Amino acid sequence: MWQKKWAYFWKQVGQSRGAFYASMVVFTAVFLGLTGSALANFTKQQDLARRMEELEREKLALEVERAQLEAEGLFFATDEYRELVLKRQGRKLPEETMMILPERVEAVLEAPTDEVRESENTSVRANWQAWLDFFLVRGTL
Repeated sequence: MWQKKWAYFWKQVGQSRGAFYASMVVFTAVFLGLTGSALANFTKQQDLARRMEELEREKLALEVERAQLEAEGLFFATDEYRELVLKRQGRKLPEETMMILPERVEAVLEAPTDEVRESENTSVRANWQAWLDFFLVRGTL
């Protein structure tokens, strides 16, 4: 019975080879279309995954930036920052006393006074005297 049906089927196929070939062309076209759409979906998935990774990196960068800004905000609320700003503006904190120094502090510190000159001369003279006493064996050691 099945043999008769198969024989009939093959007979029909043989008679309508054009329809068979047309159906094969349609099947091939559908197969290629589905394969193309599957490849397109795969590449689209890859692009979306890449985009998600980029967005995750951006999110992490923004979180780090936010943490830095929060830390800066906490610093701006401290007394140290307030003192730093006041110093830059040339002002003082209420509990401090302001001392005005000359522009060139080094020149004032390096300029010898008369007292310093006299003490230098006596120390040089005393040193010279000490060496002379040492070599001539005068006085105590």
